[in-house]
Amino acid sequence: MEEEITPRSDPAACSGWSVAPDGAIRANREEDPGIVVEVLMQNGDLALDIPGQPVPLKLSPPDEEGKWYIRLDPRVAIAFNENLDGKIESFTTYLPDGTTLIRPRIDD
Repeated sequence: MEEEITPRSDPAACSGWSVAPDGAIRANREEDPGIVVEVLMQNGDLALDIPGQPVPLKLSPPDEEGKWYIRLDPRVAIAFNENLDGKIESFTTYLPDGTTLIRPRIDD
């Protein structure tokens, strides 16, 4: 099953990443290759499953810049990055201190 995730306000319309059999999309950072963040649908909402967090963190629909903010901490956001073919290849995390972290897609 192939799905793409694009900055859209309707999570059901999100589709571009290769999705694992359990429905999750996996990404990591070169700096932390052992930490895998999963982007998944949870009860109709897009969410991040981050190691060490007790539950997946639900995301608000994207703003006009395509940033999806974490509902529990709206100071943190992610945005999906497309390649020239329009396929999502990574997402960028925006932290409150201005730091940005790019997490490349992990192919299934």
